[in-house]
Amino acid sequence: MIGSHAPDLVVIACNTASTLVLSHLRAEYQVPFVGTVPAIKPACASSRSRRVSVLGTKGTVKREYTQALIRDFAQGLRGHSGRPPRILPSLAEAALNGGAVSDSAIAAEIAPCFVADAGDNPARTDTVVLACTHYRC
Repeated sequence: MIGSHAPDLVVIACNTASTLVLSHLRAEYQVPFVGTVPAIKPACASSRSRRVSVLGTKGTVKREYTQALIRDFAQGLRGHSGRPPRILPSLAEAALNGGAVSDSAIAAEIAPCFVADAGDNPARTDTVVLACTHYRC
């Protein structure tokens, strides 16, 4: 398609796809590629409690690209949670297709993102990275 259409820019509009192929595409082609990747850097920079969680699909969270972002920008942060939700992607798909999704099902899925210290420091997660384009709808 790149050869046939000669685009000025190519957008990969999915976190999982971007974290999987973005570096390979950039190495292979001259055209610029823009990916949709987890906003870990700005989330870490804006966190006041120093507690940031990444809410993404299993593919995005486990990918080396995402893990490198966490290593590079989450230094000094605690309470990071990269646990992929079990059914949140399915809930998002259902909602996008007009299906009914209960608030309790969503709450159960996102609850592990909100971690707090026990004891003297009651700081809780104040920033959650929505690392899936489905979750932004």
